[in-house]
Amino acid sequence: MKGICEKLLAHPGFREGEHWKRLYFSANEDIISEGDNGREVFLLQRGTVRVTGSVQLQKGSAIHPGFCDLTDNAVFGEFGLLSRNQRSASVCSVSDCEIIVMDGSRLLEFFEHQPEMGYRFLLELLENSARRLDQTNRKLLKMLAWGLQARNLDSCLSGT
Repeated sequence: MKGICEKLLAHPGFREGEHWKRLYFSANEDIISEGDNGREVFLLQRGTVRVTGSVQLQKGSAIHPGFCDLTDNAVFGEFGLLSRNQRSASVCSVSDCEIIVMDGSRLLEFFEHQPEMGYRFLLELLENSARRLDQTNRKLLKMLAWGLQARNLDSCLSGT
């Protein structure tokens, strides 16, 4: 994503202050909150952020496990661009961060006038999302196997 994002930010028709802005976060600041509405796409220029979710437990308590840490040149918040759903995760800064925030509506509008750049950006975004989904699937299957083993159900299901 680094190459296409650099070209996008350098394009004279995609202007800072109009289409995107540069923000700075100190360590431990919230950037995105799960459940919020938002169409912005975030490009992490420098630093580390943590993506977390909320898991409701019995009796009303909740935990917030970390899904992953992202570092320089990572893109996040892209589902807000692709759907109108609420944010599915929270993101907070682990270290001091410099982040480019792109207005999703303005980004899509720009791509209507620059379809080749839009195609390349969205293709890389989808490849990135597919890679993350594959990692999530592997983690989920490992958790399922762990749960089955913890309850001694793996031997019942394996047919041995």
